[in-house]
Amino acid sequence: MLKDLKIREVHLGLSYRCNMSCKHCFTAHASGSFIQKEKVFQLLDQLLELGIYRIYYTYGEPILAENFFEIVSYAKKNNFFQILLTNGFYLYDDNLVKKIKKSGIDYVSVSIDSSNKNKHDSNRNKKNSFDYAMKALENLHNNSMSFGIGTTVTNDNVNEINEIYKIAIEKKCNSISFLTERKNCKLCTIFGLEDAVYKLISNQKNKKKPIILFHDVNLISVFKKLYEEKIIDLNEYIFYKEMCMCHSLKNSLSIDPDGNVFGCNYSSKSIGNIYKNSLASILNDSVDADSDNCIRE
Repeated sequence: MLKDLKIREVHLGLSYRCNMSCKHCFTAHASGSFIQKEKVFQLLDQLLELGIYRIYYTYGEPILAENFFEIVSYAKKNNFFQILLTNGFYLYDDNLVKKIKKSGIDYVSVSIDSSNKNKHDSNRNKKNSFDYAMKALENLHNNSMSFGIGTTVTNDNVNEINEIYKIAIEKKCNSISFLTERKNCKLCTIFGLEDAVYKLISNQKNKKKPIILFHDVNLISVFKKLYEEKIIDLNEYIFYKEMCMCHSLKNSLSIDPDGNVFGCNYSSKSIGNIYKNSLASILNDSVDADSDNCIRE
């Protein structure tokens, strides 16, 4: 398998620590585990040897992980492209944003659950989290960082995706990513999602920035319709289609704070553990994950 390895990115959970308790979080039940710094360094060396050069820091709030900046600096020295997925709460501090940039983070995605302050705060069980996230976006822009918004689409906010997109425009984001809510490793049924996505893309006036990203195989039919109606061109259709397809062990993998390796961070089946075997050995012994892992129940 390794000679044909096409995996280029890893979703890495350094710890489960978080200052919020979001209603949609897939790690809400998780332990306080974290990956030891020395093991992370070994892992980064292995990733480099395998040609996996893009890292998404995820699971808990990465900034709260022990040795976060030391790990990021180590990865920077080895030319990894590093993406920080954060709730943005601590990025209200402009000095921290400067530190994040200097340490080697290349892109930051700030979670926004609603265009309404109260709804966002309620979903995150954290007062003023919306205001802090807005300030984080401003600080990222003022420090000339590449950044965007990440939104988990639920039945509570599906009718707001156009308004959240407007926030991305207002804050001068590079992109906005809409991820359909998952539960028990399956996509949730979000009523009205297809229509909402159709309207968003149809009404999009600026197709350059912010770039709109989706991650739901069930939306491919929507993009096909948009292409057939000549609202998007062939290249755009291919872009959205490939983005929404399952990437589990095809071009990505996930490693949780306990060291378990998965095809993606929503998969229920671990293919190994980095504390027991090398990543190369784990991937060599693994079989491709089912392509319908996230299909709705």
